[in-house]
Amino acid sequence: MKTQNDFSSGPYVSIWIGAHKSEEELDDYLNSGRFSKDYQFSIDDNDLPEISVEPVDINLDKLIEGFSCYERFQEEAVASGIQKGISTASSIMVFHFLAYSPDGLHVSENPEMTFLGNFWFEGFK
Repeated sequence: MKTQNDFSSGPYVSIWIGAHKSEEELDDYLNSGRFSKDYQFSIDDNDLPEISVEPVDINLDKLIEGFSCYERFQEEAVASGIQKGISTASSIMVFHFLAYSPDGLHVSENPEMTFLGNFWFEGFK
């Protein structure tokens, strides 16, 4: 299994979306190791992703609003979701300075969250 540091890269964000309806559900997914098992990398407890959870599915553009530098990657991330047939979700994780690659990893066939992709951003403060 790889570590989060293996994918460190800036200025990129890596985004995952899902159907969790509470922060407790999303925290359990992260803290139980299920995310790490799904995507084959361990999360650094000192460099956690930004998260957001809504009680119902909302449009991706609204779900992404409010994240650090979201204006710089929102449009591309929404377009990636639409390409994957996804326009709504209720949970999201945004890892800053990360460029995840599943190449060579045994990623789960049915993960709890969907990897939207890596998106370039600039101007993080």
